[in-house]
Amino acid sequence: MLRTSFKSFFLLANLALAPAVFAAGDSYVPGAGRGADTLTPDQVSIVGISSKPTNDSGVFIGAGASLGQGRTTEGSSAGVAFLGHVEPGYQVSTGSWSRLEFGLDLFSGAVNYRLPDDRPVGGKVSYPGLYGVLAKAGYGYSLGENLFGVLKFGVGPVSAGLSIVTAAAGTAKADNVSGLAWQLGWEAVAPMGRSFDFTFGISWMQMQFDVGKLQENGVSFNFNRSMIVNIPAIDLGLRLRL
Repeated sequence: MLRTSFKSFFLLANLALAPAVFAAGDSYVPGAGRGADTLTPDQVSIVGISSKPTNDSGVFIGAGASLGQGRTTEGSSAGVAFLGHVEPGYQVSTGSWSRLEFGLDLFSGAVNYRLPDDRPVGGKVSYPGLYGVLAKAGYGYSLGENLFGVLKFGVGPVSAGLSIVTAAAGTAKADNVSGLAWQLGWEAVAPMGRSFDFTFGISWMQMQFDVGKLQENGVSFNFNRSMIVNIPAIDLGLRLRL
């Protein structure tokens, strides 16, 4: 009879607690309780929270500078090259560990080098008012944690003035020369919080200008040649993810 009484007690207790158990089950949230701040990968996919938010698809705006050398393929002495950049773009997440990037690199700056004085037109060469735009595409891959490496290629038009200070203290110049530029580069993208990235890397840009006529001491003469400028550089910048 005592055993029958215990069975009856437990049956009544279960019936009394059942509504409370069902009510608690309806309000259950994955990860609640101990360790609630840490979500498992399965819970992340359930609640829709990105496991690597710095790699999410979205718009970005970058700004930076390149410092390097100005060189040519004609046996010149290297000079200084400095370029400033503004780069709006869009990154496309292709997984937790990779992404694609597309953008426009609007740049301007100054570059110079020196051609041998024994050339028909030799001396210090500079390109005042240099500016251009590159259409860029890149592939990014994880370097660990939230750090990404991005390999980029860009191509586009470029324009500048041309000035050659000759050994005879004369200046041959053209007000405007135009051409084509391309760039190959690699950069590391390091997040600095939820919205900003610090970028650093290396690049190689080549610009080819088609030069028709030059003017020296008020006299124009036919030059009719291409001027090729190579710029190996170190790149630094900041990026805002929108």
